[in-house]
Amino acid sequence: MSFIRTGFREIALKVKRQRTRMALRYERRLLQKSEINLGREGTAQAANFPELRNEIVALKKLEQEQKEVALRIAQIEEGIKKLEEERHQNTRDQNAAIAKLEAEKKPLLQQRNQAKSTADVCERELAAVERRIQESEAADRDLLKQLSNLQAVNPPPSDLETRSASISAQRARLPEERAELVRARMGSTDAARLAREKLTAAEAELSVVEKK
Repeated sequence: MSFIRTGFREIALKVKRQRTRMALRYERRLLQKSEINLGREGTAQAANFPELRNEIVALKKLEQEQKEVALRIAQIEEGIKKLEEERHQNTRDQNAAIAKLEAEKKPLLQQRNQAKSTADVCERELAAVERRIQESEAADRDLLKQLSNLQAVNPPPSDLETRSASISAQRARLPEERAELVRARMGSTDAARLAREKLTAAEAELSVVEKK
């Protein structure tokens, strides 16, 4: 009997819930119909009052314009955001390109600087050899002048032969010294030429990288 009473009670509750849902659906439909009728009534009443109708039209127009303005603002903000992203990306790309270029330039700069230093040293050595050759030639001319002046003395000095022999001995050493200097000049000239060629090649290679 207990099971039967429980079953009847459950059935009664289920029927009650169904009736409640049906009543709610009915009330909701009545509310929707009332809202629709109220809107229609408002529109119909507006037609009887021109100033009210004009106000409604102006309000609708304003609402449409506000929607269009909001859409335009959203588009502008999106465009600005896109431009900012592109600018940041361009900055990153530019910084990366600069870093890559500097990395490529660094060994070339070192190579160019080394070549320039070597070329400068070779040029200084060549200039020093040229100066020593000129000094040797000037010394030879000076000794020859001394010898000529000594031989022109009248009467000849008592140590003429000794002094003449000393001057001649000094002159005799000069050709060998000049020959060594000439050989050194040839070597320095070749070294300077090679150094300048390396420097030119290094500068050309560096210029290619800098033009990227």
